[in-house]
Amino acid sequence: MADRRRNNTARMDGYRHQSRMQSTYIEGNTARKLDVYSEPLSGIDYKEQRVREVRLIRNRARARQMNLGFVIFLAAASVVFTLICGQYLQVRAEVSTAASRVESLEGQLRDLRTANDYRQNALESMTDINHVYDVAVNQLGMVYPSQDQLVTYESTPSEYVIQSGSLE
Repeated sequence: MADRRRNNTARMDGYRHQSRMQSTYIEGNTARKLDVYSEPLSGIDYKEQRVREVRLIRNRARARQMNLGFVIFLAAASVVFTLICGQYLQVRAEVSTAASRVESLEGQLRDLRTANDYRQNALESMTDINHVYDVAVNQLGMVYPSQDQLVTYESTPSEYVIQSGSLE
């Protein structure tokens, strides 16, 4: 009978607690923070709740701790990451150096082509066909060949002619 009364009283306390929360009226535009507390229903429930709280506190403490394996893993990952970043920076510097060298060589090539074109135009303008003919005929005594001095060979594009002796 005493157990029944205790259970009924606990149930009634629960109803009273709920009715107290439902009947609270809030004025203004902000809600007030309610002081909600839970009362243990019996001594056994209180002990279970306390054990759960202790376990929760221990689990949180374990979660915050770092064990040796995790620390070693983090250190190794940091070293690998640092090495990869170093390699990346080195490759990037090499690429930048190579790009600037290529640009410099392209500039040199452009300058050489310009100089070559200038010299080629100068040589072409210096070569006067009339002057060459005049020097060959007047100074060197050269003459055009006569018809009996001309020898004609017929060949196909895939063949070639080799002179093995004197033509005289």
